[in-house]
Amino acid sequence: MRPAIFKTLLSAFFILLLCACQADGERNVTPEQSNLPECQKTHQDNNDYSAALTAYESFLCGDIGLDNNPSFTIAPTPESKYAILDMNNDGIPELAVINVIFQNRNSETLELESASFDSAIFSYSNGTVFIWGGGSHRHNPFEILSNKALLYDCDDGHGGREIIYHELDEKGGIAREIELWSSSDGRYYLTDHAQSDFQVEISEENWQELVDPILSLRTDLILWVDFPENHTEDLATEKLIFLGETRDDGWRCEGTCVNSDGISCESFLVRIASPDRSFFQEIALTAESRTMPTGAAHWEDVNFDGELDVLVHLGGGRAGTEGYAAMIWDETVGSYREEPAYAEIGNPTPDTEHKIVWDGADTSSQFDLSAWEYWNGNLVKTHQLSALYNSPAEQRISLIEYELKDGVFSEIHQSVSIPDDIKGIETYISTYAVWEGWKWCDVKCFQQKG
Repeated sequence: MRPAIFKTLLSAFFILLLCACQADGERNVTPEQSNLPECQKTHQDNNDYSAALTAYESFLCGDIGLDNNPSFTIAPTPESKYAILDMNNDGIPELAVINVIFQNRNSETLELESASFDSAIFSYSNGTVFIWGGGSHRHNPFEILSNKALLYDCDDGHGGREIIYHELDEKGGIAREIELWSSSDGRYYLTDHAQSDFQVEISEENWQELVDPILSLRTDLILWVDFPENHTEDLATEKLIFLGETRDDGWRCEGTCVNSDGISCESFLVRIASPDRSFFQEIALTAESRTMPTGAAHWEDVNFDGELDVLVHLGGGRAGTEGYAAMIWDETVGSYREEPAYAEIGNPTPDTEHKIVWDGADTSSQFDLSAWEYWNGNLVKTHQLSALYNSPAEQRISLIEYELKDGVFSEIHQSVSIPDDIKGIETYISTYAVWEGWKWCDVKCFQQKG
């Protein structure tokens, strides 16, 4: 492995010559003009290699967009880093970036419309920078290991630890995927996608035997470099631009993260205004940040009264959940107010037809669905369906159904020996469920979220 890593180190060293992004618009000298280390001169005759480095410089500085599309660019956060290395040994280096802002702009005006946080690996071909691998929206940066596999090692958001290992093929696709999770209550789980997509419980000893070889592949020979200071300063302001949506009648809602480090933020600020600004409201939310929030706002009839309210993105959680704060129009005071119940809803999914806000969480030991409804103007959880996973050997689950009665959540039905998969839960809903409303819920929307 040492020769491959040695090349990685040398390629990473070369990134220090890239992307000065000078305030006067000048660039550093091109690779061919640089005083390259001796080992790098072997690439000087490779036109694609040099062209790729030049393209990455422009891409990092925001001068060109993904796939030569100016409406998609990246911007750094204070936590952003990047490195250059040949991930598939084809002679053309890849560009890896972590903790950056993916910016989507209006194709005509190039005004910023939305933004999200992620990490990804880019490559180059025929004058174009494109996404090669990574960027799986797990709200956590990856590490590149000595065998050029990707490692996600992070807190699961519930006091446990999640380790995800990806070996990549020559095109950046996932050739091998292993997920290992240790819960806060001392239980250990494995998903080896080469064998099955199902998660199985294993012993702590077996878990450690799988984790140790992966962590041993960590290396400090890949040089991750901070974005140039002036580039970060220029775009750090831009990332605080309010992101939102304008209705057909001209009303606009927009939100932003305050004091964001790219991973979380201290607070959120929301603005709602009429076209002539005769109505203008600015609200500092009490909601707490999740992982990699955007603060972006959009219109949604949250309380199903026919009037559009506002949802604000608070960030993500384990396995793809997305949290939101809700701003409800309050006719009695003529302004918007924060809906406190949304703080308890992990993955809100409004159902306008049935006037229900669905929520769901799919963890290693339990699958929960819940229905929230407005009673007397208050959003309350009225029904819950909990699937408790039995031992992996049994491949069965126990289902318990709850309902809110007289202000108290009470068990109304329990069923055992249901197959341990989504189809089993759907079978319970269609055959045994007491509350018919479960038939309105698309259970697959919440699979592996939570």
